[in-house]
Amino acid sequence: MDRDHDFADAQFLVIESALRRFFSFAYPYYLAMNQNITKEMLFNHFAGRTTRLQKTMIEEWLHDLENQETFYQWLAEWEHRYPSYDPQIEEPMQRYLRHMDLAEATAEQPATDRRLVGKTFGTGKLKRWLLAASVILVFAFGGVFFRKQLLFQSYETDFGETRSILLSDGSRVTLNSKSILQVPRFGFGKDSRNVLLQGEAYFSITHQKNNQKFVVKTLKGFDVVVLGTEFSVYARSGSSKVSLSKGKVQVRFEKKEESAAIFLKPGERMTLDTLGHAGVLPVEVDKIAAWKDHRFVFEQTLVQDLVGLFADTYGLKVEIQGDKLPSRTLEGTFQAANADELLEAVSQVLNINIVRKDNVVILHE
Repeated sequence: MDRDHDFADAQFLVIESALRRFFSFAYPYYLAMNQNITKEMLFNHFAGRTTRLQKTMIEEWLHDLENQETFYQWLAEWEHRYPSYDPQIEEPMQRYLRHMDLAEATAEQPATDRRLVGKTFGTGKLKRWLLAASVILVFAFGGVFFRKQLLFQSYETDFGETRSILLSDGSRVTLNSKSILQVPRFGFGKDSRNVLLQGEAYFSITHQKNNQKFVVKTLKGFDVVVLGTEFSVYARSGSSKVSLSKGKVQVRFEKKEESAAIFLKPGERMTLDTLGHAGVLPVEVDKIAAWKDHRFVFEQTLVQDLVGLFADTYGLKVEIQGDKLPSRTLEGTFQAANADELLEAVSQVLNINIVRKDNVVILHE
C-alpha cells in the first residue's frame, strides 16, 4: 500500500509540475494580449532588468508588426540616452539575444518540482537540453529575419512614388519608384558608411572631415564608392547604370570572375550588363535624375524599351502589337505625374493607339 501511495504521490507531482509549466507560459501570453508594453518596461528590458514574465510579454507584443517599429525607436532612444553605450551595430544585437536566451536560466523552480526532476531526469539536464533546443529552433527559423529587422532601417517606395530621405550623416537620398534603401539603424561604422540599394536612387553625399567613404552596395554585382558627391544608381532587372553629376566615384564589379573598378567623372555614365560587360558613355548632367521632377527623357529610345520602364515605374504590363512598332524610336522630354499622363504623351508623339485595362497596357498602330 505504501508503494502504491508513493506512486500516486509521484503521479500527482508530475501532473502538478505539468500544470505549473503550462500556466507559466499561458498566463504571460494572456497578459501580453491585455496589457500595454510601456517605454519604462522596455527600457528596463534593454538594461537587463526584466523578469521572465515580462520578457515573454514583450516577445508576444512584438508579434504585431506595428509594435516592432516602436520597439526599434525606443531601443535607439535608450542606446543614445546613455553615453556608456558603444554605438557599434553588432554589440547591441548580441547583447539583446543573450538577454533573451537567459529567460529561464535565473528562474527559481518550485521545491517539489526540483525534487521530482532531480530523481527522474538527472538534476534538470533534460529541461536545460529542451530549452537549448527550443532556442536553436527559434533562431534557426526566425533569427536571420529578426537580425535584419533589428540592425537595418528600410525605406521603401511603391509604384509611381518617389521619396526623399535625410541620413544621419547629412547625406540625402531620393528613391525612385518601387525601390528599397537599407541603412544601419544604429548609425554608420567607423571605417565606412554602407547602405544597400534595390531599385533606383539619386545620392547627394556629404564629405566627412575624416574622409570616411560612402559605399552603395547592390544585389546586382557592383558597389559604388564615394567620399562626397552626387550620382544616380540604377540596380534593377537587366542592365545596371551609375551616372555621375558631381565629384568622383569608383564603381567596383566582377569581370570574368575577377574584381574590376572604373572611375567616373562628372557627365559620365557607366552601364553594366548581366554578363559583366561594362561601358562608359557621356550623359547630360541635368538629365541624370530627371525622374525626381517627374520628367521622362527619351533619346532614340526604342518602343520595346518602354516595357521595362512601365513595369519598373508603375507596375504595368505593356504588350506591343505589330511587327514594326517595337523598333520605332521615341525622342523628347515629357512631364508626367502618373502612368496615364505618360501613356497619353507617348500616344500623341508616336500617333498610336493605347488601350489600358487594369494593369495591362496594349500598344498598337
